[in-house]
Amino acid sequence: VFKEIACEDCEVAALFFYGLPEEKIGFVYLENIHLSFTDDAMKGKPAMMCHLEPVSKMGLYINQAKKVVIKDITLSGHHGDSFIFDNIDDLEMK
Repeated sequence: VFKEIACEDCEVAALFFYGLPEEKIGFVYLENIHLSFTDDAMKGKPAMMCHLEPVSKMGLYINQAKKVVIKDITLSGHHGDSFIFDNIDDLEMK
């Protein structure tokens, strides 16, 4: 559960969750989160993701999760889609 978060000057990704096919993340609840990116964001890799290409200003990314609940999230200054979901069993956006 992640609630009441404000972050400025993000660089690589707004939020990044990456479970495993054999052990999905059980439950992710995100509420009242507001994130913005710095204009001169540098490319990088999310923690422990050495096999991914470097990115910058990526929105919210969640992969391999059983249940995800999203409520009141705003992003500004990101490139591409605000939300990227892969292999989510149950997604609820309020």
